[in-house]
Amino acid sequence: MEPITIAMALAAVLGTKALEKTGEKVGEAVWDRSAKLMKYLKQESPGAIAAIEQASEQPLDYGQAVLEMQEAAANPDVARTIQELAAAVEENPHPKLTEVVEEIREALKSLESKDEKNAYITAKEIKAETGGMVIGKSEKKIDTGEGSIVADTIGNIDNRKIDRRTTI
Repeated sequence: MEPITIAMALAAVLGTKALEKTGEKVGEAVWDRSAKLMKYLKQESPGAIAAIEQASEQPLDYGQAVLEMQEAAANPDVARTIQELAAAVEENPHPKLTEVVEEIREALKSLESKDEKNAYITAKEIKAETGGMVIGKSEKKIDTGEGSIVADTIGNIDNRKIDRRTTI
C-alpha cells in the first residue's frame, strides 16, 4: 500500500474515532507513529489537522488531504514518519484501516478520471504580448507572417518567446 494513503486512512479512522466507537484498538507502534505524524502535521500543515479533527462532522476531502500530506512530506522527518507508520500498519493490519484505504483509493481514482477528462484543452487562437511565452503542443504548423514559424514540429511541445504582438 502507498504510505501516504495509509497515513490518510489512519488519520481518517482516528479523526472520526471509528475505532473508539467499536472498542477496537490499533497496535502500540501504529498509535505512537500516528501521534508523531500528527505532531509534525500540526507544524507543517495545520489545515490538514483541522480537516482530520473535523472528519467526524464533515467528510474528509481525500484529494485535498493527500495533496497537503504530500506537501508536508517534503520535510524529511514527516516523510520518514509516514514510511514508519505505513510499515507499522502493514505489520499490524486492521480491517477498518483496510476498508478506509480502499475508500481513499476509489476516491482518488475518481478524481484522477475527472482530471483526465478535463486535461485536454484546444485553443483555436492564442494572443501573446511582446515578451510573453507560449508553451503548448502544436497540431499544425503555425506561421506568424513575416516568415516566422512559431510551432514548426507537429505534435511536439513547443516553448517560444514572443518578440512582438502575435496571434497564434
